[in-house]
Amino acid sequence: MAGILVVISYLWIDRPVAVLAHDLIRSKAPVTALCTRLSALPDLLTGLWMIIVLIAPVFLWAVTTSRITLRGRLQELSIAACGSFLLSATAKMLLKWTFGRTWPETWIYGNPSYIRDGVYGFFPLHGGAGWSSFPSGHMAAATTIAMIGWRFAPNLRPLWTIIAAGAAIGLVAMNFHFVSDVIAGGYIGMASSAIATRMAALWHRPVEAQPVTAAAACP
Repeated sequence: MAGILVVISYLWIDRPVAVLAHDLIRSKAPVTALCTRLSALPDLLTGLWMIIVLIAPVFLWAVTTSRITLRGRLQELSIAACGSFLLSATAKMLLKWTFGRTWPETWIYGNPSYIRDGVYGFFPLHGGAGWSSFPSGHMAAATTIAMIGWRFAPNLRPLWTIIAAGAAIGLVAMNFHFVSDVIAGGYIGMASSAIATRMAALWHRPVEAQPVTAAAACP
């Protein structure tokens, strides 16, 4: 489904939305300020996520080598947080290099862009910062965090929804990414968090004792 949405967006949605964002949104000071803050949200969340990833190994060591009774759910959360971040970051880097997509606008080192140069498309294995728009790493990070929060703090699901939706709106409105970049980044975040939470659950699944039969008990 995500692949179909990416193709549809690439063919019919990305370019008109990029032009609309450039002409209408980026020129409006109040709207621009709001969208800039929204687009910066993944950076803030990623910083917090890195702190969790760095602290998690120490936390896991403490609860497994002492008499601390704080186990189970928090251990599972720590493993899921580390795993989801590593999976999404690795997938994002590999896919950016593989697809080699140019950006909606020119941001760094005079990179070719759709708005300035009319350059639009994928240049597989090109490499370089100017060819790494797809998928959106910021959206992958925001979605990863939102999905982990959705799983482990269900009472705050409206907050996690706002975080993911706000990041997507900010990235597209500020022309930092095409719509299809955001779709792909969101899918990476969801897939990474799903895999990581599954691994964490299996890690803490208790081993069921096998019943001892009479035949097995006799030598």
